[in-house]
Amino acid sequence: MCSLFISILVNNAPSRPRELWDEFKFDLTDDLKLSLRHKFPRRAQPWPSDDEVYDYGLYLIGEALHHHGKLLAHFELPQPVGDWAAHVELNRLIAEQLNFDVDEQRTKAEENQARFNDEQRTAFDAIMEAVEQESGQSFFLSGPGGTGKTFVYLTLCYALRGAGKIVLCVASSGIAALLLPLGRTSHSTFKIPIPIFRGSGLNIKKNTILYELLMRTALII
Repeated sequence: MCSLFISILVNNAPSRPRELWDEFKFDLTDDLKLSLRHKFPRRAQPWPSDDEVYDYGLYLIGEALHHHGKLLAHFELPQPVGDWAAHVELNRLIAEQLNFDVDEQRTKAEENQARFNDEQRTAFDAIMEAVEQESGQSFFLSGPGGTGKTFVYLTLCYALRGAGKIVLCVASSGIAALLLPLGRTSHSTFKIPIPIFRGSGLNIKKNTILYELLMRTALII
């Protein structure tokens, strides 16, 4: 609906655009509350207020109008109060990894933990403690198929993503990567050359979006 509103502003020159905004701003921004929650998972306030949502909506509309060579002022629309440009996540890789409903992730984590056996609980607690302490440890879960290793991986994803942290899920093959949410192959995620030769290295350069993603990552599975 927001795209339609922008199209009306740019192409139809409505006589009272401010009235359109005032009447339909709730509908124009109804999906932004969750979007803001995803972009700012560490907010002290659990959910943004209506005024914040409307303000962010005006910022996005202003950005879209800018691409058409227009400004909010051209349509007598209010200017956003917040400095959204300074806070909105511009790194698409990080934005993708934070694009989860944190409440849903927490609920799934709690449900899964209630079903843990003793060994799963021990592994989960040890890994979570290492993440919280940022100790940089490596863990290897060993066991035959069907013993619940993937179940532990999923629960780690849910728990950390529910806390607003980034978890990268990678595997050596595309089939294995599909077992985990947002799973990717390791060679595509880390730019591992194929085939690998003696002296091969990862093509990750400093200050790139991939570099920033890795610096923000709490856990790699």
